[in-house]
Amino acid sequence: MRFYQTIYGSVNDSQTSIQLQGWIWKARSVSMKKFLDDLLNNNSDSVQDLFESWMENPTYSFLKDLDGAFILSYWNKDKREGLIYKSLLCKSSLYYKTEPLLSWSTNPLLILKNGISPVLQVDKQNLLITYLGDPIPHNLSHFRGVYRLPAGHVIHFKNEGLEIEQVDFIQSQPLLRNKSYDYLAQTAKEIMIQTVKERWNGEKIGVILSGGLDSCVALACFDECKVPVVGFHWTFDGIPAADESNYARLVTDHLKVPLKEIKTSSTVEDGTYLNHYWNLPVPYAHGFYRFFELVAEECEKEGISLCSSGYFGDTIFGPGEDWDVNWTTVFSSLSLNRAIRYLWESVGTPYVKTEKANHPRYLWYKHFLSKGSNKMIDGGIITADRRSVNNKEEIFYRSFDNETDAVLENGLFAKHNISLFHLFASRELMEFSLRIPLPYRIIPSGGQWYPKPLLRLAWKEQLPEQVLHRNHRQVMGAFIEKCILQNKEQVENYLGKDSFLALFQIIDPEKISELVKKPKLLTQSAIGLNICLMVEFWLRYLANWKGEERDAIPSFSTV
Repeated sequence: MRFYQTIYGSVNDSQTSIQLQGWIWKARSVSMKKFLDDLLNNNSDSVQDLFESWMENPTYSFLKDLDGAFILSYWNKDKREGLIYKSLLCKSSLYYKTEPLLSWSTNPLLILKNGISPVLQVDKQNLLITYLGDPIPHNLSHFRGVYRLPAGHVIHFKNEGLEIEQVDFIQSQPLLRNKSYDYLAQTAKEIMIQTVKERWNGEKIGVILSGGLDSCVALACFDECKVPVVGFHWTFDGIPAADESNYARLVTDHLKVPLKEIKTSSTVEDGTYLNHYWNLPVPYAHGFYRFFELVAEECEKEGISLCSSGYFGDTIFGPGEDWDVNWTTVFSSLSLNRAIRYLWESVGTPYVKTEKANHPRYLWYKHFLSKGSNKMIDGGIITADRRSVNNKEEIFYRSFDNETDAVLENGLFAKHNISLFHLFASRELMEFSLRIPLPYRIIPSGGQWYPKPLLRLAWKEQLPEQVLHRNHRQVMGAFIEKCILQNKEQVENYLGKDSFLALFQIIDPEKISELVKKPKLLTQSAIGLNICLMVEFWLRYLANWKGEERDAIPSFSTV
């Protein structure tokens, strides 16, 4: 059961309303099933009676009877009371502000101050964070005075009072020590298969197939569950460092499922890779927006309304960025024989740690940042990567509040009536992941460190050996480097002295004019420039936004 409407409301609304956005795959109680049935059948009296009875429960336990990735808002005009909830697995964003009156929406532009350009309401510090490719704090937005509701949290408001509370949690349990790799791999596989059974309703699913292990496993899992599936693969012809077509073809041939290849080179040739007309209510700090757009268009042609990928596979099964296997960890996690073998294999296996810096991606930006931006980084105001969180539970929570991902969920795919099926993002798999000790996340073998051994082992019968044994990543940024080099005049034009990023004093346009004359430094800065362009396109959209969307969306959805 999926809902694509834009949520928009305020305490000034003159009618009682219940609004839903997202995907609900299961009702856990009889009363909640009745609520959904009545909602779909527009039985407004019954829906309102049910919700009012639930609101008397201060624990909000009824919210967890809806299993899915969704946002729900309720407003009772007579009691002057309401509730807004973002489920634990929801990657879409819910924005709200409290001044002058409480208002909320899944589109932040709808609740900004009237009469003032959205550009003038942008938070400059959060703008710089996004510009550097980092996620902003999970409860803040890119606009001053506008906040975001974190996943698993509820806002309850009555009369003039407002409370925000986390009501849904990931339950952690002790580590699974001294278990066989086969046992943990089989457990993981069973959880993934059960996830498909609970969410799938019989329709065809499209998989964005990079050719890496995670997306190949997603494809194999759907195929194992007898789901009709199509692989969508981005080809990077002429750029061997980025192209993974061989692996995508290997796995689809092996599973005998159709593969549709999307030629990325055509987006450079027809000038659509960079498009300043994109409607971006929040910035998309990534280089492949156009490729996701092409996938959504292909899915629409195929009549596909569910799309998946390998998203979250690294987080669930991988070792993380700053892993360190030591004797204590190994002997406390593995049997004696296996621990000795593990340590024996690790001797002489190289492990290169990343160099610590004020900002790990500073190299991409240093040649064109303004003095003010450099000062904020050097002074520690904008410091290390905000994704580097040591606590695994916190990593999970924050993953569902990533603003860049929300652009795809709230905007691009929703516009095509497509929901994203995040196979690896299930409550059960996250709770299982919290129990996996580090030696089960990465193993030494033959002079190499192999990440995600459980995932490789779980799907060894379904995937070709070349995919299972693969232990390298393609350099996806190689395409961006080529694109920026070929379109340097376009880059200079977009990021000139009249650009918004120059006006915000984030970049120095004179440095960019010099940079485009130096191919080596331009290549080094390509990924940073690409993100910079996406942020600039967002600011241009804000400048041209006239509020039409606000008028097109009703202030309530009466049930």
